[in-house]
Amino acid sequence: MTFLDNPNEFQDEKNVGFSQVVLKYGLISAAVSIISSLVMSLTGLSNASMGAQLPVYVLLMAVAVYVLVLQVREHRDNELGGFISFGRVFIIILLALVISGIINGVFQYIYFNYINPNAMQEVLDSQRELIEKIGAFAALPEDKIEEQMDAAKATMQSPAFILQAALGSIFGGSIIAVIMAAILKKARKTF
Repeated sequence: MTFLDNPNEFQDEKNVGFSQVVLKYGLISAAVSIISSLVMSLTGLSNASMGAQLPVYVLLMAVAVYVLVLQVREHRDNELGGFISFGRVFIIILLALVISGIINGVFQYIYFNYINPNAMQEVLDSQRELIEKIGAFAALPEDKIEEQMDAAKATMQSPAFILQAALGSIFGGSIIAVIMAAILKKARKTF
């Protein structure tokens, strides 16, 4: 943190771009997501019970959060003189997650439709099992379960799957970004 050595080196956020750090960590997040999807698919974990998948998802979430923390720290410490606002943390995390979501959506669409169409059926079977359990608890009729399954299959086979992934990234990313921005912001004290 050079700012602590020389307070005159403070960088105003308005004068510092963030596209490079957002793109870099968006690509890293996408790579982590794609690799984890492939590992889960190739090892059969994607077909395992939710109880077996939970520790893996917790680990993947920890890795994803760590990557985002690295992003904020790099931008804050190397480009902003050690300080960063809530809004800046929020926007760089959200944009990185949207980039990651779009890339991951494109990958999933290609993977399910061209590389390994059997994987789509496995995911749908797993989803059917979950919906049937929920349906039994909520007294859902069989025709409603079939509607859900048909809609899921149609979405996964459509390029709209990419848009859905991007929208999911915006929604989920907003929640993650707000929480992380509250934790990682570091305001400059003015005297």
